[in-house]
Amino acid sequence: KITLSEYQANSLTVFRKLAHSVIARLPPPPCAFEILYFGSLAQGDFTVESDIDLGFLVAQESGESHPYFDTLFQCLSLTFRCLGYY
Repeated sequence: KITLSEYQANSLTVFRKLAHSVIARLPPPPCAFEILYFGSLAQGDFTVESDIDLGFLVAQESGESHPYFDTLFQCLSLTFRCLGYY
């Protein structure tokens, strides 16, 4: 068994690795960006019943509406849904 804090830390690590795996399968992004995690995941009180709140911090204003980020979001959403997170 693991503690709740270990579960929370492991979950963030898993989500980051999944995101990198999705990004590796997409074409290059139009600009530099970071994935930001919000809510319970960022605050350290994530549980199996929590949802996943994330956003993209984009380096260039023109990247905000680029189709790449819609595709990335859809792929991440599908990946997380397959794991049971909504």
